[in-house]
Amino acid sequence: MTGVLRYVKLTFERHHGDCMITFTRRGAVALLAGAGLCLTSTVQARPYYMTHIQAFVDAHVIPWRDTSRMADLVKACNASQGMLSRPQLLELDNQWASEIALGRGPLLDSVLNSPLAKILRDFQSDNVGVVTELFVIGRPGFICASTEPTSDFWQADEPKWSEIFGANRSDCFIAPVDRDDSALVNQSQVSLVITDPQSGQRIGVLVVGVNIEAL
Repeated sequence: MTGVLRYVKLTFERHHGDCMITFTRRGAVALLAGAGLCLTSTVQARPYYMTHIQAFVDAHVIPWRDTSRMADLVKACNASQGMLSRPQLLELDNQWASEIALGRGPLLDSVLNSPLAKILRDFQSDNVGVVTELFVIGRPGFICASTEPTSDFWQADEPKWSEIFGANRSDCFIAPVDRDDSALVNQSQVSLVITDPQSGQRIGVLVVGVNIEAL
């Protein structure tokens, strides 16, 4: 067991001594939300910016997520997408790509100008410079709402969705920092689980782009 895994294991046990967890070199560093930490993508020393991102998520993102109408709107999105067959949903992915190329279209408009998208834009406006983008992925893996057009409508093949809904599910996942050349910022995408407050079931993923240079 590496020094990082040993540290994480001891940290987790201090907070959750009654839980058993298998620590491996691959997959998730056990920087788990249950221990107050987000999951990262690789087994390595925790980068300096992780602490700042975690603090921002804890102080601003999670309280806003839990007090907004987000869950109800995500459930409505899931119900709508759930009425469609898999081929129909995949056809929407093709339609999305066509509308992105054109810069307009009914599907693009429904995602960028929905009541849920307004909630996302309002939060972005309240955190100008720090939050670069926000979008919500429904349980089926498709975009429900977004502040900006995303490259794909189908997101279930991305870690931002699979880390929340996959076999080794987490409540929070912080992706490696990536350079956004269009916005000229270094950002990390933070994925947070959205749950149904009544049932406690996972219903979606909130993805927040964070400019690490502004923290």
